[in-house]
Amino acid sequence: MTRCLASDIRNIVFLGHTGHGKTSLIDALLFAAKAVNRKGSPDDGTSVLDSDEEEKARKHTIDSHVAHLEFHDKRYNLIDSPGYPDFMGQAISALHNVENAAIVIDAHRGIEMSTRRMFQAATDAGVARLIVLTKLDADGIDFDGLIASIKETFGNNVVLTEVPIGVEGNLHGVVELLHADEVSSEGAIGSVEDLRNDLIERIVETNDEYLSEFLEGKIPPVSELAHCLVKAVAEGQIVPIFCTSAKRDVGLIEFLHSLEEFGLSPVDAHLRHAKKGTDEIDLEPMDERPFVARAFKAVSDKFGNMTYLRVFQGKVQPNAAVKNSRDGSSLRLGQICLAQGKAMDKVDEAGAGEIICVPKLDSVEIDDVLSADGSYSLEHTPFPKPMFPQAIEPVDRSDDAKIMTALKKIAHEDPCFELHRDPQTLEMVMNGLSQLHLETVQHRVRLREHLDLRTKEPKVPYKETISALGEAMYKHRKQTGGRGQFAEVHLRLKPLERGSGFQFIDSIVGGSIPHQYLPAIEKGVRETMKEGILAHCEVVDLACEVFFGKFHDVDSSEAAFKLAASHAFKEAFHQCRPLLLEPVVNLTVTVPSEKMGEITGDLNTRRAHITGMEALPGGFQSVQASVPLAEVLRYQTELKSMTGGQGFFSMEISHYAPVPPNVQQQVVEKQGANGRHQPVHA
Repeated sequence: MTRCLASDIRNIVFLGHTGHGKTSLIDALLFAAKAVNRKGSPDDGTSVLDSDEEEKARKHTIDSHVAHLEFHDKRYNLIDSPGYPDFMGQAISALHNVENAAIVIDAHRGIEMSTRRMFQAATDAGVARLIVLTKLDADGIDFDGLIASIKETFGNNVVLTEVPIGVEGNLHGVVELLHADEVSSEGAIGSVEDLRNDLIERIVETNDEYLSEFLEGKIPPVSELAHCLVKAVAEGQIVPIFCTSAKRDVGLIEFLHSLEEFGLSPVDAHLRHAKKGTDEIDLEPMDERPFVARAFKAVSDKFGNMTYLRVFQGKVQPNAAVKNSRDGSSLRLGQICLAQGKAMDKVDEAGAGEIICVPKLDSVEIDDVLSADGSYSLEHTPFPKPMFPQAIEPVDRSDDAKIMTALKKIAHEDPCFELHRDPQTLEMVMNGLSQLHLETVQHRVRLREHLDLRTKEPKVPYKETISALGEAMYKHRKQTGGRGQFAEVHLRLKPLERGSGFQFIDSIVGGSIPHQYLPAIEKGVRETMKEGILAHCEVVDLACEVFFGKFHDVDSSEAAFKLAASHAFKEAFHQCRPLLLEPVVNLTVTVPSEKMGEITGDLNTRRAHITGMEALPGGFQSVQASVPLAEVLRYQTELKSMTGGQGFFSMEISHYAPVPPNVQQQVVEKQGANGRHQPVHA
């Protein structure tokens, strides 16, 4: 396959709500450009893109997939992305490694939740935004109403660059407005002349020289208008709208022609900023520059590991030696390929702007930057944080290690899947974006490795502390016929500020306890704090002072003092008005404006403290609140139910705060801990 200059490459990710026809559109584009010899379809399982068995079964995209085609000596790298917000990490990863984002909208269903989110994500990423209308052959299309809705939601910089000829069952073509005077526009929706004039006016408004000429009645040539449009799209001043039907093969060649004419190449787009050591630099899409690429997708299956790279500058050949900037490790690339769904086309060289696939880069993670000397780094991709937790355990205990290996493979593939062992509850916990996300993970473990695991709601990592001074002593004495056991320890506890941790204070005077036993006393205290007293939760934020004790020359030992210290600590703890602390999160919820009352009312039932509200474009509002983690462990599912899937949220741990007395009593009783019958203090 021939090499392409960076100026001849168009990298496009297709984004939008599930079911709006992204995969079908790419399949149709591949067939229209003769990149494949059969038009695939996700509905019958023949799509070039949906290659995963679960995707075929569900008939929707779960992972991003890469394909390519050649059109008029230009290379188009097309990335299909999941429409469900449950799998949006794959879309975000692709979005930050392309120049163009095609926001796909079903002309019948209109704008939906993921449409808005992906449009905003593309805006934040600074890439060119294109809107592609699909399924214009469907019944019940209100074309004018749809365009008005798009402009109302996304702003007046959204402009039609094409109009359909016919609509619904009569759809049979589109008119490219810049070239409308070159083709017949009979049967087109609306006045082509007026729409073309509107497009030209919007283009020249972005260029002072052309605007002056336009006001004098001079219209620049189409080639110059197209050149001006490239810059306007790059700056976000114009968001073009395209019209298509994958089913009827309408608007496909015209879409590719428009991308050729005013879609952004790596040369046209804003340069990516990077760091080389401590220096800020721009990555220039030139072959003669040092090689720099970033991993944005990984696949781990029974055939091995595949890593997808975006080359930002320089060129690379098979067997090239590179370094990973994350850890400085040295790697040798193997065969270089261009992906066509699951199939791979081998190439002898890849240059700046290309999207390539390399096998067996097992140590390379998504977002890693590879370069010749490992000195380059890029800003991390802003992946959504996985907020839906589930504790896991194998159905068969002998499968524990195998399940961990299988889940680590999935974590390698999925930037929004996390796996960790909670150091406090000791549970193995996986975090995803939703229940559907984690159900898909479970299904993949079962399908790939034939392993089953159980899931349950994870324990909340409560902590324990004290709110008053207190002291106690404990005398450990035991005589067993031989050498006995003896130790007496007096402890004094004092609360510290939240987050201060633990202090051990030695106030022994006069040798009442020999110095060699103090480490055993501290160890007994620390082990007791780790186990917890009220509810088996770690004890924090206090000072423990050992101020007196007794010993026996023969019967005292480290074990005796450790045991005595543990009992003395427990006794003193109950004298200090113990408290249970719970993690509190900062929560931001974004919902349609009409749902705000229901959401704020629900948050109030969750012991939330609302800290702010904000109106957002497109008829949305966000609310910020501080809320206990225990109240929102399943918030993703509940919010989806309350908003019909139109709401989303983010949260991060803020601090620990005292649990209300009634809730504390419930937690202590539920967790069946030591001291559960002790009085609960405010």
